[in-house]
Amino acid sequence: MREHDFSQLPYRERGKWLLVSRDQVARWVELEADAEVHQGRPAVALVDMSITVRDLGQLVEPAAPVILNRRATVLDAIRELEHRPITGAFGPTVLVKPTSEGDPPNVLTPADLPRLYDLVGR
Repeated sequence: MREHDFSQLPYRERGKWLLVSRDQVARWVELEADAEVHQGRPAVALVDMSITVRDLGQLVEPAAPVILNRRATVLDAIRELEHRPITGAFGPTVLVKPTSEGDPPNVLTPADLPRLYDLVGR
């Protein structure tokens, strides 16, 4: 996420696509700082950077994206992004399933709308 400046990153858990987001990581750090305060220590979060995405998802509810199949159109993606309620810091996220099993899905967010509008001539 940091290397490519992604706000969200998809992963699979028990055959289902989920997202780990910067918002989720921030909530985890906040939980760690709160735990320090409850133990009478300063609110400094010393976090274990070896935490797995799966463990993070169990501590802080992961986001569930809208899933579109690989045959979905750009207009389908635009419709989903425009009409979904904003949840969390980044709004709705649409994953377009990969064409082959080993490939990552395409991730679309409201920040992609200008580029999608250009594709359809809006």
